[in-house]
Amino acid sequence: MRTQSTEHTVVLLLRQCYINPSCQARRGWRTISSAYRTPLQLQRDTFGRLQRRTYYTGRNEKPGDSTTYLKRTEDRYAPSIFDELLKKPIVHNLLKKPQYDENSKPEFAVLGGGITGLSTAHYLTKNIPHANVTIYESTDRLGGWLSSERVAVDGGDIVFEQGPRSLRPNENGSGLTVMELIQDLDLQDQILTTPKDSASARNRYIYYPDKLVKLPGPGTNLFTNLFSVLTSPALNWIPMALWREYNNPGRPPSMDDESLYDFLLRRLGTSEAADKALSAGLHGIYAGDITQLSVKSLMPLVWSMERKFGSIMKGWRELGPRIAWKNTADVELGVELIGKIEPSIFVRLSQSSVFSFKEGIGAIPVALEKSLRANPKVQFKKGVWVKSLSFDHETENIKITTSENVPPALYTKVISTLSGPNTSSIIPQDGTALRSPNQPQTHLKPLADIHSVTVMVVNLYFPSTTVLPVHGFGYLIPRAIPFDQNPECALGVVFDSDTIGNQDTVEGTKLTVMLGGHWWDGMDSYPESEEGVIMARNVIARHLGITDEPTATKAGLHKNCIPQYTVGHEARLLAAHDELKEKFGGGLAVAGNSYAGVGLSDCVRGARDLVMGLAYKNKKMTGLENVQTHTQYRALPAPPPLPALKY
Repeated sequence: MRTQSTEHTVVLLLRQCYINPSCQARRGWRTISSAYRTPLQLQRDTFGRLQRRTYYTGRNEKPGDSTTYLKRTEDRYAPSIFDELLKKPIVHNLLKKPQYDENSKPEFAVLGGGITGLSTAHYLTKNIPHANVTIYESTDRLGGWLSSERVAVDGGDIVFEQGPRSLRPNENGSGLTVMELIQDLDLQDQILTTPKDSASARNRYIYYPDKLVKLPGPGTNLFTNLFSVLTSPALNWIPMALWREYNNPGRPPSMDDESLYDFLLRRLGTSEAADKALSAGLHGIYAGDITQLSVKSLMPLVWSMERKFGSIMKGWRELGPRIAWKNTADVELGVELIGKIEPSIFVRLSQSSVFSFKEGIGAIPVALEKSLRANPKVQFKKGVWVKSLSFDHETENIKITTSENVPPALYTKVISTLSGPNTSSIIPQDGTALRSPNQPQTHLKPLADIHSVTVMVVNLYFPSTTVLPVHGFGYLIPRAIPFDQNPECALGVVFDSDTIGNQDTVEGTKLTVMLGGHWWDGMDSYPESEEGVIMARNVIARHLGITDEPTATKAGLHKNCIPQYTVGHEARLLAAHDELKEKFGGGLAVAGNSYAGVGLSDCVRGARDLVMGLAYKNKKMTGLENVQTHTQYRALPAPPPLPALKY
């Protein structure tokens, strides 16, 4: 179950101390509601805010009447930190320098038919239309971990999601990239949105130690949130932890990375933040161990804030509400995309908390496949697995040997969207021999060291609409929960019927239970589907009191599905970048969830960034050039002050 971001739990608490909408009211200005804004104005609000001020001035004296004051309203556009960028030529000046001549016939091979592979092929055909593209997929289906299935039940049918089930319309580069892709694929009519005032948007829970605990958030007044923080055993550590964070010294300059657990312990002076709160969020995104995951790769914003200001809260105080601490790559991509997305798409999605499609998230790979098959320059090779890759020094191309009984094929550029270890496994020791299970790896060992976890996803459907004791997005389970409350090693439960509506043709309640993750590391065998359903039912019976018999179930085991960005992840990627350049002369590039984000949006953006770089910047890109820029933030200059009003 994906939360808003990896940093959501901690950063939201810290940010609210200094950034509050009421600060605009103190200036006499308020942000105009969507009722006053046109779609184009709403779209531009990504980079600035329209504000309205009401004031009284002048006198109107009528015979026999007391003096009254005239009410005046004035709208002004509050310049944003991006205004100067918007005035400049498009950031990608590289668009004027295509790297592949129209008379050339470059041959591209894309390894992997998941969301990253399909997106890569899409952007290749869009930006290098004269190129030939071959997609290799070892299985008989496309879409990778995205899997939506319509299941027949009494009275109709329902949609089960085995992979991601919803997307967030965030306005960073990744969110805008997905909006652009939806526009490219003409999926606007398939979108289903969930309002920001819905129960799933307002109610999010963690389970600790033996009951659901509602997290502070929208839809709850300040006093209720404060009471919850002070009285809940899952949250009562927050006040003292914030005080310590403000006063604790910054990290030593020699520290290059550390685990999220160590970071929180050092900054907040308590392990409760990690054990009771953030570990739950990481279970929902990475299914990972907070004591192993890298703070630099997963929470680059707070890592950069501490480096600059010595304290996260001091950083928010110094910056104030009018200065943004932004990732430069996000800003540049946003400037490029904001004018390309249809206002109708932008407005509809930006006004929702999450969104999906009528046939589920699987509608995206289905539409991508349909679009690509209509292009005569695209070829699919399903059920074909790549045995080895090698660099042909004579032609400076990449040679691919596959399971097909055909001679090796030569390609101008190969883009592997396989996992890091799988990419490493097809690089033989001497560059020519075929893959062997016992063969030592000398090429791309940094990618081989990227560990992934296994997750079992269990879908349950109940015909009753009243089985849930509460309504919301669902709940996550922190590492601090006693074992007797979670012997099944569950990570969390999503209330699917609350999260996305109008997918099913019958009423009822859908739940998804996630099991395993880092808890299953080192296991030689995993539960069968039937056992997984039993385990999931035990979880919801213990936590939610649901003992009804589900009328439809589905359990899927996803081996090594979520890469773990452990301490030193950035250093490993930088080493892999150097090795790719040295061993393959820039002929091999990588993209996918092993590198710069495990979410669907991250994968689409990674594919787009790589192809745009290949098409307009440098055809020898490895896909890892921007590793460091994703973990570097800077404060963009404050906009000029609003002109003073003359009464």
